[in-house]
Amino acid sequence: MRPPTVDLDDDQHPDGHNTHDQMYNCRNTQHPARSGAWGDNISSLTEGHVRFVFQNVNGLSSSTGIHEALKSKMVELQGTVTALAETNVNWKNFNFRDNWETLLQRSYSTLHFSHSSCDDGHHRPMQRGGTSMICNHRLGAKLVDKGCDNPMGRWSWMKFRGKRGTKVLVISAYQVSQTSARGLGMETVYMQHWRKLAKTRAKVNPRAQFWEDLTLFICQATASQEEVLLMIDANADIYDPQFVTFLLDCGLHDLHTNSTVDLPPETYFRGTKKIDFCLGTGGVLASVM
Repeated sequence: MRPPTVDLDDDQHPDGHNTHDQMYNCRNTQHPARSGAWGDNISSLTEGHVRFVFQNVNGLSSSTGIHEALKSKMVELQGTVTALAETNVNWKNFNFRDNWETLLQRSYSTLHFSHSSCDDGHHRPMQRGGTSMICNHRLGAKLVDKGCDNPMGRWSWMKFRGKRGTKVLVISAYQVSQTSARGLGMETVYMQHWRKLAKTRAKVNPRAQFWEDLTLFICQATASQEEVLLMIDANADIYDPQFVTFLLDCGLHDLHTNSTVDLPPETYFRGTKKIDFCLGTGGVLASVM
């Protein structure tokens, strides 16, 4: 283990881990051969290390079965911070949110949450898009701030206190998949974002605006000497020109490309490419085992 350049404590190092998108899906288990995780080796989490787990869950619900399945996977992977994309939940429905958090907290001493969903003006529990982050006791004492991309709801985040005054910003983000509004339903994530953006802009492009706004958010953090870990369903592969520009502008590295020789799997059932990523600034990259 090489000495890290950014620490969450004197001897705590981020252990990056990315679950294969929908390899484990709380609603869909008819593909057992693809049920599992890809990334770092799943070894027992030792004292002084933390592990980050990311999954596109393709929808949560309030059912007990969903909670038990998610808790089981969190325990199996020993995720210190679990990031979820495309939760399909209106997190501004406080009854749903509070019940969901209460059910998930059973069997845990302490959990901290940060959620995001577009402020679309309704209170139904189900809403396309959204993200969530769950932090357990191993980093709870280091959590100094948390929030979301309000009112757009494109990402949620947590900020942790590190060694020698360093701060580490951890983000869970979901980018829309469509490039045009043509033929889309009004409840799609693209149209939710389009309606918000159209209030202040004559020309609206939700995908381009996502990259622009997330770049600004991350660059503000790095300008303050903060390290960044971004777990994202980019709905783009590593060769997408807009995605490449985003990575270069933010100074982000693909943590798995730099830590494993295994070829990445496709990260969604209907595709053949990796579109989910764990990305980090240089200090985070140096700390990944």
